Amino acid sequence: MTISKHISVLVSIGCHPESLRDRLAEKDSRALSLALKKEQARVEVLHGGNADHPVLREYLGLGADRVAVAPVAENHDPVDALIAHLKKTMPDVICTGLKSEKGFSSGMVPFLIAEKFGFPIITNVSDFEFLEDGRLSVISTMPRGMRRKAIVKTPVVLTIGHGAPATKLPSYVLSRRGKIDLLDKYPQTDIENPAWPVSMAKPRPKKIKGLQSSGEGPLINSLFSSSNSSDAVYSDLDTDQAADVLLKWLNEKKIFSIQ
Repeated sequence: MTISKHISVLVSIGCHPESLRDRLAEKDSRALSLALKKEQARVEVLHGGNADHPVLREYLGLGADRVAVAPVAENHDPVDALIAHLKKTMPDVICTGLKSEKGFSSGMVPFLIAEKFGFPIITNVSDFEFLEDGRLSVISTMPRGMRRKAIVKTPVVLTIGHGAPATKLPSYVLSRRGKIDLLDKYPQTDIENPAWPVSMAKPRPKKIKGLQSSGEGPLINSLFSSSNSSDAVYSDLDTDQAADVLLKWLNEKKIFSIQ
């Protein structure tokens, strides 16, 4: 098959949520695995950071031939270095994860790149395919298991989300066979580091009682909550009586008020 498309996958160093050890970033590895399945495209893996980090070898173990590393010092913004390299290569598709697992983890990198080049951006992508007319068919993950299909012109930036297929385990043989190439050093911007206290995030307690103020929360909570002592089963009611009981129940559940 003729290689006619170019995909750049931006990868970062992940962090295990329990052990806090460095690892493959989950969404970045899914983005790379998804890109490698596109037989008509040439895949480039790009990282902004330290070329000697051992986790980069694990990305090679997923099947990439090489990882291009733009040298970026710690606590420096990698966006400028990534953009400088992307200007030279100008890929058809730029794939990233939703956000990094370490550092500020703002999730702004794909948006800043898309803004700089004027590319469209689609988030939470689960799959994409190149069409014969040069456009891209993109499937995005929506809430409650729904999917959305969009047709977009390339070049485009895609952020890969939870709906993409899980990645396989890295191959040790492939990780030793691939190459890590160090790119030219670009001017870097030092990240402003405000004097904020930094600590590990803690899970917030779940709400046990009470309803949300808007949206579908009140309906869902009311339909499936059985904590109200006024719940009862009615039988042998005519249409008007059943309507009165239902309206009274909806009013008690505060789904809407009956004047």
